Amino acid sequence: AKPLTDEEKAALAALEPPVLQDLPPSARRSTANIGIIEAEDGGMGAVAFGRANGDYLSTLMRNLRAPIASRWASILLRRALVSKVNTPAAVTGADWAAERAWLLIRMGEADAARLLVQSVDVDRFTPKMFEVAMQASLANADPAGLCPLVESALEVSKEPAWRAARAVCSALAGESAQASAQIDGVRSKGPGRGIDGLLAEKVVGAGGNTRRAVVIEWDDVTTLTAWRYGLATATGLAIPDRLMATTGSHVRAWHARAPLLPAPDRTVNVEIAAALGVLSSAALVDHYGAVGDATDPADSNGKPFTMLRAAYAAQATPQRLDAMRQLWDVQTQSEPTRYARLILTARAAGRMKPSEEGANDIDRLIASMLSAGLDV
Repeated sequence: AKPLTDEEKAALAALEPPVLQDLPPSARRSTANIGIIEAEDGGMGAVAFGRANGDYLSTLMRNLRAPIASRWASILLRRALVSKVNTPAAVTGADWAAERAWLLIRMGEADAARLLVQSVDVDRFTPKMFEVAMQASLANADPAGLCPLVESALEVSKEPAWRAARAVCSALAGESAQASAQIDGVRSKGPGRGIDGLLAEKVVGAGGNTRRAVVIEWDDVTTLTAWRYGLATATGLAIPDRLMATTGSHVRAWHARAPLLPAPDRTVNVEIAAALGVLSSAALVDHYGAVGDATDPADSNGKPFTMLRAAYAAQATPQRLDAMRQLWDVQTQSEPTRYARLILTARAAGRMKPSEEGANDIDRLIASMLSAGLDV
């Protein structure tokens, strides 16, 4: 081949590099209408928030104390937040989705928040959206969910957590040498020296060929942050009760859905999640079924899942009523647990026929049915 002339070299140098796009223009999603449930599927419609100003709605959501007191109000609010609605004036689409997702996270609705974050294309993310996206991934104990965002986030954020997330993602992608170098760089900095850096290193160690074994000691830890919760739960670590006690009930709801944790270890938090409206009556019954499957049959006598089976399947009305009473009369001072037991027995109560045997429990039978919306 002949060598290039000076003119040819100058022409090549003037060429702009090709622009690589992850999505063709036809596949890009508009930020003028964001959500995950269409009106025909149960959503509240594109104009669910009326003509309210976006800045006003964002401020209202940001200042709302969550979780809110009423289970049914929380369920209705969740439906409004996840509905596919128009972006109001005075706010960008990404920031509008971020505010909704942030409120969902504080309500304990980690799964819904993640889906809402994922409904916006990454190249449209704002700094606020990157911040909320990290919180959503941590609430779901899903550090891998940060990987599509890391490089873009590092361009707009100086948050040390994104540098640690880059090391985690390198490890999950099988780039062990790069992950080790990156996590060492994070650990050498101030914020990465304590428990936060150790937890990131433990997740890196879960990747292939990193040869990092990290032991986590909670003795000197006094607070449980979203970062600590997310990475610990992602690696199956048990978080001490004293640290869980420092958090709000929304974190308990996150914990109720953690897939790596055994069902029996999540029961208390599953009941709290049901009382908040995060889990349905059917989901609560399914959980107790999973606990029963994980329990040795020799140890099942007197356990709640055994009583629940009797409440649904016992042949005689007195036996079914007695099983429900045992579930309702739980020896605890926790109001969420007492309410969760009403939610748990809702469909068993709905199968009861009016009788003399149930006359003294009519208030709790009706309360149980109403807790799951069995008003008809």
